[in-house]
Amino acid sequence: MASKSKKRTSKGPDGPLPTVEELLLFGQEALVNERPDEALFAFAQAVETNPKSAEAHLYMGALLLESDQFEIGIEHLKEAANLAPQDVRPLHMMGEFLLDEGEVEEAESLFRQALALDPTNSISYHNLGNLQRELGNINEAKHCFQKAIDLNPQEAVHQVGLGSVYVDLEDYATALTYYQKGLELDPEDFRIHHDIADLLTAMGRYEEAFPYYRKVLTDDEEDFESRYGLGNALLLAGKSAEAVEEIQMAITDGLDAPLAYIKLGLALTLEKRTEEATEAFKEALEYLEDEYEMDEVPPEVQYELVIAKLGSGHGEEAQEVAEQLVAEGSDPAALSELLTDLKYLADLPGAQAVIKTLSRQADQFVN
Repeated sequence: MASKSKKRTSKGPDGPLPTVEELLLFGQEALVNERPDEALFAFAQAVETNPKSAEAHLYMGALLLESDQFEIGIEHLKEAANLAPQDVRPLHMMGEFLLDEGEVEEAESLFRQALALDPTNSISYHNLGNLQRELGNINEAKHCFQKAIDLNPQEAVHQVGLGSVYVDLEDYATALTYYQKGLELDPEDFRIHHDIADLLTAMGRYEEAFPYYRKVLTDDEEDFESRYGLGNALLLAGKSAEAVEEIQMAITDGLDAPLAYIKLGLALTLEKRTEEATEAFKEALEYLEDEYEMDEVPPEVQYELVIAKLGSGHGEEAQEVAEQLVAEGSDPAALSELLTDLKYLADLPGAQAVIKTLSRQADQFVN
């Protein structure tokens, strides 16, 4: 006699299998507790349990993008969008990723699809604001961020977004107002603390910047961007010994950028630690020479190249780069910062010629 088939149940050896909702909740809790591998396993189980769950694909896709598994992450987000065509979240996530990757047209298409689905969604306007900033369309960016604020004035990131436009316009006082509004709305967002510190540094209000950087470092002492920012502000405030300590710590914590070595070299120069300063400038120069063909260095990098060459003992080559900067035209703000930094190196061979060349260009801006 043939045996009767058993009806399949949603039970495992130890009881009922978890539902999709339970798996998603477990995954979210794992993320909160910084256990991404457990979260990924839970989200994958949710997708396997119900391949038609848009929410499962959404969470899976988002985490895969954060884990640098881009292709499969995008596939899950596309599936989430197909399964829930009225949900703007997968469109936002895909658009934000594509914008970061420089795929501006595709990102804009997704943001506008999201806006068409829900014209009251402030995040869509915020994302479009970021995109317009990326394109250099400042007025359009301002309009988008203002619209986002109008739709949701309690969202801190919208206030900061509009503030960033005023930074682009070099209206730092207005920018600071919006950054501070953002901080009032979300006082635990340490990125806003960092942005305010950077802005105060740009305004020359170094002493006011210090506590904002230190607030970030209290939460995450290995935040090398804020550590470097604090070191740079200390250097500009004339506190070179403290600047050396902070910038060295930023480099130790993982900051690998020529500008960090340049600022370290400047601080060491002020401390009369000449040999160490020269080594720091050599590190910066080596980094730049590895990264760029010397005849194809972008203008914004040429400022770093001038100091790196001068500080490492290549005064004549620094002069050549300075003359190239003048011939190609210089950004006034960047040129002003470069001349400020060059004052620390005024006694090095070739420094006066470089300063004279760049000062003539600065005088033209004034006149």
